[in-house]
Amino acid sequence: MDKALLDFLVRSGEISEAQKSSVKITGKDGELKANMGSYIRLKEILGEFVDEDLAKGGGVCENIILWHTLNTDKNIVVDLIERNYGRIPVIKEHIKQLKGLS
Repeated sequence: MDKALLDFLVRSGEISEAQKSSVKITGKDGELKANMGSYIRLKEILGEFVDEDLAKGGGVCENIILWHTLNTDKNIVVDLIERNYGRIPVIKEHIKQLKGLS
């Protein structure tokens, strides 16, 4: 698992290939259970915006995923997305797809 995580960190530009051998992964209990499904789905919908948002801290994408997790009513989720991020062109353009995110 650590190798996969290190490979991801290299691909995402967090560490260089040269740094990979000296990085130690700590603070986890056994295997990670999370998957990247939400990230992959957002990336399919929003393209490069996802990586740009993550580079800035990931607030937009994390909130969209959180709102979907906390609300079963998709209309509430759409309202939250529009109210908070409706001014962002790529979000406004893909609001229908974001509503169906699960």
